[in-house]
Amino acid sequence: MDERVVIDGNLMTAAGVTAGMDLALRLVARLRGEEYARFLELGAEYVPQPPLGAGTPDEAGPELTALARDFYAALEHALRSD
Repeated sequence: MDERVVIDGNLMTAAGVTAGMDLALRLVARLRGEEYARFLELGAEYVPQPPLGAGTPDEAGPELTALARDFYAALEHALRSD
């Protein structure tokens, strides 16, 4: 599933930097109503538009995705060995 926010019953999760904001707005909409959440969205002027279109492996392509995985593999290894 490639959703930014997933709601499954009373469990809500998000992935990615701006997905946290998406989750917060959905949660506010659920708890306080959609109009209140829309008010907050407007107040924050929240309009995410990724400038380079490389935010997912599908958008970035196989070469850049492989580079990113190799780059982060060393960091992951270091974190797991502590």
